[in-house]
Amino acid sequence: MRESPQRAAAARRRVRSGPEGRRRRAGGAALLAACLALPAQAREPRLELVFDRFNGTYENLSPEIVPVDTGALGLRLRSERNSVQLFAHRLVLKPRRGGGHEVSAWAEMQADADLEVELLVAGLTNSLRDEVAAPRQRLAVVGAVEVEPIPEGYLLTILEAPPVIELAIESELGRRLVLLCQSLPFAGAGCRPLDRALSTVRLPMPRPGERFELPAAELLPGERRQLDRYLRSARAE
Repeated sequence: MRESPQRAAAARRRVRSGPEGRRRRAGGAALLAACLALPAQAREPRLELVFDRFNGTYENLSPEIVPVDTGALGLRLRSERNSVQLFAHRLVLKPRRGGGHEVSAWAEMQADADLEVELLVAGLTNSLRDEVAAPRQRLAVVGAVEVEPIPEGYLLTILEAPPVIELAIESELGRRLVLLCQSLPFAGAGCRPLDRALSTVRLPMPRPGERFELPAAELLPGERRQLDRYLRSARAE
């Protein structure tokens, strides 16, 4: 015989009000509390900054370029005339064990430049020029930094950084110099690193211990509040 709807409802009320119902409610409350606690346990201070106003074109940056020495040939590279277009970028800070903050950053860019090349072969020096292009690419850096608020803004101390960042370039002069190197009787295997060096410009990064000031005026009020809030949270960890 089927149970009437009235009896079934009464049975459910007895379960909800009896010991079994109390156990179910207690279990449900514990599960809800655990779910609510999970984000708080997993959450950690993290700051992500995107400065869209800095995207754009920059002229004549005069970057420092790491010299090239293959044994057979030596190169000193310089670029006084260049145009760099920054399309997008992002910077993320997270607390670092042992102090400071982990930094991960990337920038998407392309560039054109007049490259001045000082070529050293067998003690002789020759100066050359070339127009090079850095096709659109994404450069990424991972390191660590200390950030200390000061009255004028923030003092940044480099804790960890890669020694160089590599920028891929396209150079007709580079191809010609590789062919020249390969034609030299004493060149040997020294031309292989030259080939790589003339397709990838190596830009030096700040060294651990170097310090930089970030003026408060460079940041918008909302960005300063974000950074200050993050630093307070990181200190509380």
